[in-house]
Formats: sequence, structure tokens, C-alpha cells
Amino acid sequence: MKFTDLKTTKKGRIGERIVCELLEKWGWRYKEAPNRSHLVDFVAVTSRGERVAVEVKTYPRRAFKFDTGIDAADFEKYSNMQMDVILIFIDQFERCIYGQRLSNLQSGVLHHKGKVYFRLDKMRLIRWLTVSELRQLSKHKISACYEGRERYFMKHRVKAG
Repeated sequence: MKFTDLKTTKKGRIGERIVCELLEKWGWRYKEAPNRSHLVDFVAVTSRGERVAVEVKTYPRRAFKFDTGIDAADFEKYSNMQMDVILIFIDQFERCIYGQRLSNLQSGVLHHKGKVYFRLDKMRLIRWLTVSELRQLSKHKISACYEGRERYFMKHRVKAG
């Protein structure tokens, strides 16, 4: 099976398209990674002229914890990059987009079984997902273990921005 045929890749492409729209709205110039395995999804220049790497993760936070994570190997790679890395999470369970600069997440991370987890209270809510975006993401089901779980950003009435 090709990389582009994987379900996770297809779902990831939905998230990347959403982030493209965000970057354009913010006035950032960016270059997308090729449609194959890559280190980061975008290299961008912010409206202030800062060069940053942007990595998009299109999956829900952990069901039983108010945190989200990435592979430890990726965390190490991102931590050693020569530019700041911004992690953006497209989370269909939370129904929103949140993220943070990796440099702001370095303290208080949890390393567990090959993953690195970041608390949601360290994330910045970027915006809520639209009905259309949720519909696209719903083609890719999330685990039944999320049923009955509280949504962090709704519970804490976090404002986007």
C-alpha cells in the first residue's frame, strides 16, 4: 500500500487543507511538503517575517486525559530543528483547532511508551471547526472510547484567538 493510500494520510490531508486556509488568512507565506512522508507539513514565513515550521496533526486528543501527543522520535526531530516548530492539532472530538509553539511546550511534557504528551491547558484554541470540516472528518471515525467524555475546550469555555 502506498503512503498516500493510508487512512491516516487521507485524514491528515484534510487537516493540512484546513491549515492552508488558516495560514492564508493569517497572511503567512508557506510551502507545502511533498505528498509523501516528510519531516514537517509546511515551512512558513509569518506576517512578521519569522521563518517557522508548521506540523499538522489530525487526530483527537487522548480519550481519558486532557492532553495530546506526538511520537517521541518526531518530538526529538522537531526539538533539534533550526527554526521554531508550531504544532497544530485538528481534533474532531474536541471539534476545534488548537496548537502551540513547541518551544512553549518543552516544560511539563509527559514521555510515555514512545510518545510525548502535552497538556491541553498549554495549547491555544485557534478556532472551532466548521460544520463542513466536521462532516469531512466524520468520514474517518474515532474510537468508541470517546463516548461520554468531556470536551476540554467546551468545559473550560476557552475563547478562540
